Amino acid sequence: MTEIAVKDEESYKKDFLPDARKIIMDHGGKYLGGGFNKTVALSGAPPANRIVLLQFENMDTVKAWWDGGGGDIEKKVGSKYATFRTLAIEGVTP
Repeated sequence: MTEIAVKDEESYKKDFLPDARKIIMDHGGKYLGGGFNKTVALSGAPPANRIVLLQFENMDTVKAWWDGGGGDIEKKVGSKYATFRTLAIEGVTP
């Protein structure tokens, strides 16, 4: 899950999202939910203007995505347009 406070939405969409999405897909990631201004706080502080929920096969896969470019693109490119808080959460068997 990533909470993103986007400062420059147009540049973020143009210069960051295409490469970020490619790295996610290349590592088997799936978008489960998210978008701009689509999150509602039920309690606590209001969320950032973009929240994204991704699914990966397992924790090793999410670490491979992060080490394989996900972390770098967030720090190098994304930080120009937004601030990020990215978390990995271990899944449970339904």
